[in-house]
Amino acid sequence: MAIKEIFVFVACSALICGLGDSADMECEFENSFFITVGDVYHCDLQNTVNIKSKESAVINSVAGTHETGKSNSDVAGFYSEDSSRIIEYFPRNLASFFTNIKMIFIRNGRIKEVQQSDLKPFPNLIYLALSYNDIEFLEDGLFAYNPELKVVRFSSNKIIHIGTQVFENLNNLAWLYLNGNNCISMYADNNQTAVKEVISQAKLKCFGFSDIEKELQKLEDSLIYVTCESFPIFDQNLQNLQNRFQNSSLSNSTPLKERFQAISSKAINTKITAMDTKVVELDLKVTNLTSIMHDFIQSSTTSSNQLKDMSHMSNYKITMLVISSTFSFAFVFVIIYMLYD
Repeated sequence: MAIKEIFVFVACSALICGLGDSADMECEFENSFFITVGDVYHCDLQNTVNIKSKESAVINSVAGTHETGKSNSDVAGFYSEDSSRIIEYFPRNLASFFTNIKMIFIRNGRIKEVQQSDLKPFPNLIYLALSYNDIEFLEDGLFAYNPELKVVRFSSNKIIHIGTQVFENLNNLAWLYLNGNNCISMYADNNQTAVKEVISQAKLKCFGFSDIEKELQKLEDSLIYVTCESFPIFDQNLQNLQNRFQNSSLSNSTPLKERFQAISSKAINTKITAMDTKVVELDLKVTNLTSIMHDFIQSSTTSSNQLKDMSHMSNYKITMLVISSTFSFAFVFVIIYMLYD
């Protein structure tokens, strides 16, 4: 009974205190110069942290001695560059300790992803540097709450996808570093015109998997109304998309490969269903055509019998009979054309 009580106490302590699922940080507070921001009073991370999950990315406490007259409210930056630290996920809860952050610099941290929710607490952010990490995706809306950004550094990551609207609202952006990534290696240094060119190239080279998904869906939708000529066109368009995917950096990602295969298979199954439906439709049309031809033959036989009696028919009746037969032939050909279009 005593052992059970001890176990419950330890478990409760872990839940309340956050043992094992949060991070404690030690800062050296100092002033340093950063481009566009100037002198920044910031937290220079000192201790070794181990952030391998989103849960452990929550900052539980911040320790350190401030310069005379300074406090947490004066801290405008967060800095970490030591490669011995494992920071696989963006630190959370920083804004609870430092409410006036303008600069975030995390280099060699092994960060795997950065999301809108990570940056939302920093509306005054001017300088963001996440170079030499393991980031693969920059999704649309990432900087929706950071309109003041002037410097964005993603050098030497593993980026394979950049959403077409990622940098849409950053009117002050003059420094953009995307060099050393899988899908692009370009940068712009204090030049907004060059920034626009980098963004333009990113849209061409780092198109997202969502773009491929949309194209596959359009291809699948094209099978709703089909003719016999639709299937070779479908095959060619699907082959083009497969080539586009294989020749892009997206194919380096195993999860994306699996998703592409699944979506391609779904489109192919839709094609097979459409072909089966078309075969049934053709069978029905052949049946209808057979019936029409049978009726036509009977009509022609009747007309032939009528021709035998032409000797006693007036020229007017003969002319009307010829016209009627001509229209019958024309009608049959129109029906055949409509059935097999």
